[in-house]
Amino acid sequence: MTDLLERINTGRHASLTELSGSDLAKDALRGRTHDSSLVLCAVSDISDEDAMNELFVTFIYCFHGTQFVSDLGVPHLYAVLIDETGKSLTIDDLRSAT
Repeated sequence: MTDLLERINTGRHASLTELSGSDLAKDALRGRTHDSSLVLCAVSDISDEDAMNELFVTFIYCFHGTQFVSDLGVPHLYAVLIDETGKSLTIDDLRSAT
């Protein structure tokens, strides 16, 4: 928690290796538009943990304002990138896919 407060107080951002869950999804979706390819995510309006526990899966096409937007136009507060087996993806998984 101290590291998070330090980042807030100094304006320093998390390094890519520290990103996970919805923060990683936001970074992966940065700059995408509706015409871009969709990403598979577990979504929730409660938390990243709830998204993975409930495993409600949908395709997300962008992060707009404070919400992830699904291919059907449904907004969600949390989205965790997952693979086709339901395992959450890491920054290393994203790097190896490109």
